[in-house]
Amino acid sequence: MAELEREGRAEAGSSTGADRSWHPAWTVFAVTFVVLIAVSAVRAVPGVLLVPWQQDRGWSRALTGGAVAVNLALFGFIGPVAAAAMVRFGVRRVVSTALLLLAVTSAGSALMGSAWELVALWGVLIGLGTGFMSTVLGVTVAQRWFVRHQGLVLGLLAGATAAGQLVLLPVLAAITDVGGWRTTVVVVGLLALAAIPLVLWRLHDSPERIGATPYGAEDVPVTDPLVVPGTGTAIDAALPAEEIASAARGGNPFVDAVRVLRRIGRRREFLLLTGAFFVCGLSSDGLLGPHFVAACVDHGFTQVAGAGLLALTGAFDVLGTLLAGWLTDRMDPRRLLFWVYWLRGLGLVLLPGALGATPGLLAFAVVFGLDWSATVPPTVALSRRSFGADDGLVAYGWMYSAHQLGAALASWSAGIARTALGTYTDAFVAAGMLAMAAAFASQGVRRHPPALVGAPEVG
Repeated sequence: MAELEREGRAEAGSSTGADRSWHPAWTVFAVTFVVLIAVSAVRAVPGVLLVPWQQDRGWSRALTGGAVAVNLALFGFIGPVAAAAMVRFGVRRVVSTALLLLAVTSAGSALMGSAWELVALWGVLIGLGTGFMSTVLGVTVAQRWFVRHQGLVLGLLAGATAAGQLVLLPVLAAITDVGGWRTTVVVVGLLALAAIPLVLWRLHDSPERIGATPYGAEDVPVTDPLVVPGTGTAIDAALPAEEIASAARGGNPFVDAVRVLRRIGRRREFLLLTGAFFVCGLSSDGLLGPHFVAACVDHGFTQVAGAGLLALTGAFDVLGTLLAGWLTDRMDPRRLLFWVYWLRGLGLVLLPGALGATPGLLAFAVVFGLDWSATVPPTVALSRRSFGADDGLVAYGWMYSAHQLGAALASWSAGIARTALGTYTDAFVAAGMLAMAAAFASQGVRRHPPALVGAPEVG
């Protein structure tokens, strides 16, 4: 570990000297992007295995949707703890440990044969492993390593999380068709394992740790960071005094996350952003993520064709998230959120009619793809503006918990609706109406929220 840090300092030295052609922030960004792609492969698996699991094991979509719901809920609720753990133990340690958990669990699930094993492995353990590398990882990297182009970087990393998952679907579907679902889970487990050496090599915890400055702040003097005794982990000096003291004692990340929630939990900005993000998860990750391919199969498409349509959504998701990041740096994020949620709702309401023909589905894939993850950059910007840099990061972790709770509800309820009614129509329309309501709710966030007592100053 010490050797890795010496290499990091050498890398930082080359970027702050005469040769400024490459900043270490971009190396960290690239590694993070690859990690999120690997994680997205694991998260994409249930989307292509609902039908094979039903055919091979006899598991209904209500059962598999319930297992995915557990996964999505844990994926979100671990977010605040993940944010605090990255402050306490360092990004590198948290990410490498989570990747190892994913590799072992995914590959090991090839041996599962009962419903409780499905819930335990793909519900609980995969949910925990992916949760420690949720969008909180991308937000942490963007805020620690970038001053210039922060919105753009955040958009890229948010796009990697969602688009990587969707773009990999045709590949996973093809592997499943050729080798069966057991081959698929082993392949994604190996992919997660392969990412660990890259993390240990170049995923530095912070610029200060390697004697650098964030990208775009090269002229700001580097100060010696506070360090957790016995760990070498840097503590952000902008944290509230009580959290610095807690970090120095090696306190509990969950306690830190709860402390932030108690400080901000009743704020109007937090409640509105959290409610809207709940609907975001309900209308995207929890509904279309696991059920879109199955809905296409219900309407006569092959599984590979359905996965290809969802992959097209992922391709446009990259473009939409980049555009959202660029716009977040240049306009009021509240206005951007309105149009993202409104267009999403309209698309979902019209989706049942589009399922009958390829042109309609292609149009839906383009429109919905453009706003799948476009909520992330403006939501993060509003969280930071409302609660400060560090409280805003943990606040976003709690918002993401609500996002995944909404996703879990949608995954479970859509599976029940399909089993009981034989169609996804009611689930799609209900989600669309809620997205339209979220568009109006997001406008209640104040443009200049009052400062929090005891919180970092809002930049």
